[in-house]
Amino acid sequence: MNRRSLAPITKSLASKSKLIQKGDEANCEFLVGPDGRTKVKIFALKLDLCAASEIFRNMLKSPLTPPSGPIEIKTEPKIFTCLMQFIHTGAILENLDGKLDDIIELGQTSDMYMSWYMVDPLTKLMAEMLQSHVNTNNVVKVLNQVCRIKALASACDKTIRVACVNSKLISAMSLGSLEYFVKVDEINVSDEFELVDAFNKLERTIRKKVFTTVLPHIQVLLLNAEQLRQLSAHLTEEEMNVLAKRLVFNVEPKELPRRICPIKIPRRSTQSPLTGYTLDLNGEKNFHL
Repeated sequence: MNRRSLAPITKSLASKSKLIQKGDEANCEFLVGPDGRTKVKIFALKLDLCAASEIFRNMLKSPLTPPSGPIEIKTEPKIFTCLMQFIHTGAILENLDGKLDDIIELGQTSDMYMSWYMVDPLTKLMAEMLQSHVNTNNVVKVLNQVCRIKALASACDKTIRVACVNSKLISAMSLGSLEYFVKVDEINVSDEFELVDAFNKLERTIRKKVFTTVLPHIQVLLLNAEQLRQLSAHLTEEEMNVLAKRLVFNVEPKELPRRICPIKIPRRSTQSPLTGYTLDLNGEKNFHL
């Protein structure tokens, strides 16, 4: 069994997990499975659940929860079993290696049900497992699913930093992924305007929504006058006036408008100074002279 844990699993903890799974000594039960699927009964200890999560604590004390009989949970049984194992033992006893969708779903489920002090250690374990499965072919798909969970999203950092930044890459990302992506300080662009240009090439129907999301994280103070002009459709009059005065009269404003990113340090480029070697979403080589 390939176990993932915060600390070595003692015989007593392993025994505890087996006893609970069989229903021995358990004092709480769930009926687990998505709608329209056969439900599986999963046992647990109330004390461990209440210690791990306010959500479980409120669920167990809610007047809407049946006083006897199982509580229904609309989650994949294997995923919920892993969650219960971690709550009871601090370990994932199921073998999830090689099962990308299961790793992602367990991370999402833990974020949904557990308190931060339990979520952080578990998502850290999930990120370690996830990192070995992320590549240039699936990185955007994975990031779209985990971008709201920072610990899991960080598993995509190494790969997303070398992806060739273009409208194809940008259009494949969800708004949450884009917001995560533009906060990264090291990506495959020669300058900040390369990002702006990629966003500008998106279809008009989604361009406005995208710029609303990413503008606070674009380092507009690094753009020149012509580059700002191409961004002007997405800036307010106040924002343009402040940026124009800064460029023309070299006047640094006392306070920047709320949406203007104050960072003036160029992102570190991942392009090679010799070849500009990158990888695109399909894993093909691209060379930029």
